[in-house]
Amino acid sequence: MSLARDEFGAAVVAGKVYTFGGMTGERGNDLKIVERYDPAADDWTRLPSLPRARSALRAGAVGARVYLVGGAIRNEPATLVESFDTQTSTFRTEPPLPTARFGHVVVAIGERVYAIGGFGQRGATDAVEALDTRSGAWVKLAPLPTPRYNLAAAVLHGQIYAIGGRSTGDALTTVEIYDPATDRWRPGPSLPEPLANFDAATVNDTIHAVLHSTHLTLRAGSARWERAAPLALARHGLAVVAVGGTLLAIGGCTVGLHDSPVTEAFAAGPGG
Repeated sequence: MSLARDEFGAAVVAGKVYTFGGMTGERGNDLKIVERYDPAADDWTRLPSLPRARSALRAGAVGARVYLVGGAIRNEPATLVESFDTQTSTFRTEPPLPTARFGHVVVAIGERVYAIGGFGQRGATDAVEALDTRSGAWVKLAPLPTPRYNLAAAVLHGQIYAIGGRSTGDALTTVEIYDPATDRWRPGPSLPEPLANFDAATVNDTIHAVLHSTHLTLRAGSARWERAAPLALARHGLAVVAVGGTLLAIGGCTVGLHDSPVTEAFAAGPGG
């Protein structure tokens, strides 16, 4: 990236990665920066800035539009929701998030954008809310069984996996799985070690969770996480996305608390 940063939102549209906002430093400045990465050309392009700077926001793509949900504005949880049209590079204000939060997760399935968990006005929240992008209405859904923030999420076979995070202080090994069809949660395979302030993505029917030197994978139908190749540059607060059969780990903060602009690629095999 052109600017080293962490705690930014990221989403993939038509094979390109879009990154939004973030911050510099452990409690640094909120950012307005927006960039697009083209993996085929290995090239970053600056795009029009966010209307309002924020960090710890999360992003989900529906069609050509990326929805930017919540986040922190001057270290306070926000209800702000905007969408970015990747075809015209313009922003639009969307209905606000019912529960203000940052450090949550956002995933998009079909025409819905789901916001799960996070840190709200009273600490870790169990709030699960979905924006119907056709009607513009937020819907309250079954709460997260374990309230937490700084978690990660991935979608596997239409199910949402809420992975790790924190409820109070210590990181968790908790994994819980949400079925959008039934609006129900169930326990998932626990992580072999606690993780927080990390990210995850799905490639070839396998979930990849990445933090510092830890790279864990969970194959569809498996009851156990496995270990895979670690990052060359250990980082937290990074974004992990999938483009085709490749996993990309972008930006973040190193163990020495220095923000990084580095992008690394992991080519997953046919089995994940």
